[in-house]
Amino acid sequence: MSGLQVCLLLPGADDNAWYGANLRSGFAALGNLLVRAGFRLIVPRMRGEADAEEADDWHPQILRPIIEPAGVAVVAGPGPGSMTEVLRRGYCMAQYLKREPPDIVLAPLSRGMAQPLLMARATGEGFAETAVCIWADAPAHVRLRSDDAAVTDPSPLVDDAMERAVLRYADTIIGGSGRRLEMALQTARAGGKSGIARLPAPGWAVRGGDRGGIAPTREFALCGCGSRGHGLPAFLDAAEELARCGQMNGRCVSFLGPLRTDAPGLSKTLLGVRAQSWPFAFTVPAVTTPLQVWRYLLRPGVLPVFAGTMVDDDVLIAALVAADIPFVIASGHPLAQTLKCGGHLWDMQSEPLAQALQRAAVAPGVPQFAAAAGDWPGLLLQAHRQRGARNRQERPTASIAVCVTHRERPDCLRRALASVAKDRDAAAEIVVVDDGSTSVRVQAVLNGLQSGSGFQLIRLAQPVGQAAAYNMAARAAAAEVLVFLDDDNVVAPRGLSRFAHAFRDSAIDIVVTCLDLCDDAGCALPSARLVFMGEAGSAGLFFNGFGDTALAIRRRAFLDLGGFDADSASAPALDWVFLAKAQAAGLRIAVLQEPAIRYARDLQAADRKWRKRDQEGARSAVLRAYAGRFDAELVARLAQGSTLHTFID
Repeated sequence: MSGLQVCLLLPGADDNAWYGANLRSGFAALGNLLVRAGFRLIVPRMRGEADAEEADDWHPQILRPIIEPAGVAVVAGPGPGSMTEVLRRGYCMAQYLKREPPDIVLAPLSRGMAQPLLMARATGEGFAETAVCIWADAPAHVRLRSDDAAVTDPSPLVDDAMERAVLRYADTIIGGSGRRLEMALQTARAGGKSGIARLPAPGWAVRGGDRGGIAPTREFALCGCGSRGHGLPAFLDAAEELARCGQMNGRCVSFLGPLRTDAPGLSKTLLGVRAQSWPFAFTVPAVTTPLQVWRYLLRPGVLPVFAGTMVDDDVLIAALVAADIPFVIASGHPLAQTLKCGGHLWDMQSEPLAQALQRAAVAPGVPQFAAAAGDWPGLLLQAHRQRGARNRQERPTASIAVCVTHRERPDCLRRALASVAKDRDAAAEIVVVDDGSTSVRVQAVLNGLQSGSGFQLIRLAQPVGQAAAYNMAARAAAAEVLVFLDDDNVVAPRGLSRFAHAFRDSAIDIVVTCLDLCDDAGCALPSARLVFMGEAGSAGLFFNGFGDTALAIRRRAFLDLGGFDADSASAPALDWVFLAKAQAAGLRIAVLQEPAIRYARDLQAADRKWRKRDQEGARSAVLRAYAGRFDAELVARLAQGSTLHTFID
């Protein structure tokens, strides 16, 4: 049909969250549908990832390449690797795909896997012709609010920040239900994105004789993780009410999790405590994926129950509908109104579960749930055409002023200015502020600097500090965009040109860059690569996921913000505090994925400098810079979970 290549960008196979497994199952079915429609499919995965059980469901024509780790270590943030693993994984995926960009990328909203790719596109580093479509499952902040698990690290806040960026920069948001699409758009505050489709039924076989027709209900099976969002408390109340009314009659209940084994919230341990008084049997089968749940539900006499109000069960429900298997669904479920099967709605506020079960003896028969074969291909083709039209719009490149601060490091200054000279065509101006150097050698170097058009040297008799020196350089410059460069760092090849190119998107105010970390004196051999989020959302309260002082910013925006805080004692966190203030002011922060700066890392010196290690002092300054513009409920969940975790340990 089209011959276009579509990349399905999916969560890692080791993601134990239900929504991750559910989406992998659904996208396998979707991939098969798109192959039959004439698209070429690619589904990359990282080396070392265990393949999902649903791998056998993939069409043989779908390419599933394994991405090797990058030649240099990719560092995505502090603390446990899992905290920012989605950022590292998304970065590696984008680097791989940039070699041969696909025509279309289709990715779930979950965890914001597409964020690094979208950042590369927004800053002009690639994917100009690639349309990015996002499947709008429930945003991270909504999932977190509907879960009882203790939050002990900022990883859910990282997911939230990544998802918000994805919703801002994607071409099309495709909603699994009207409610989810509305939540996604509210999260992004980006009205105007459109496209409504649903994951198709995965086509899991109904084996002959497994059901034997509609058997009498002998088992109520709760589908989903043991959390409030999946309706576990309401389901337990309903089962106990049925027992009090004498309507269990030898029936049992099962919990098709995965349930947490032992946790402060809902878990197998606490479930066992409550179950001591039950007059009926219960079981927790060893199932973890939608395919395993599906096979369990094919047993005669098992009635599936979807009791939650904020879950991602689209694939499983689509399969039940397609197979004409009866089930009960809470009226508050995101898909309840889409299904329009009044005989299956269960509302604890209006009727007992028993009445709903009596009406559930008739199979639902709701064919309109599964997406028509033309929905997905049509949406993807439309997004591809619109991306091509936007890409043809020409925009000017911004003029650059490079601001360099220096004090008593003449060799470093020579090296820094030499790196700027290699990309001199991109730099309209160079402003060097010498912060009170006194040595004879430094004076000789400064006297030898060439003055003239586009070059300024500001020599201070007394040191004023890095922040104040940068502010002086910004006021002295005249170019549209400022690039800040410490004298011990160097500009990577064509780094300034890429900074300038990134500002062709008029909506971008600040461009930070991933950094090549160098431990050698000449910054020639990178030891690792540090990647950033840019707009770090609420996660930026806990670590600097924004970027480094080696950034580019529109001069007008920098001056309007008041520049760097020269009066604060937070100099080691200068970048962290400034970018937090910029985010609070509503400025849009993008990230160059290819490092524009090579950063001189001195691990031993960092250990000796107490201010570099004063994280509590830095966080205090960052908190003030946020000015209250963070998700207080999510931050409170993290604070409570961390306290509880420490107490239990």
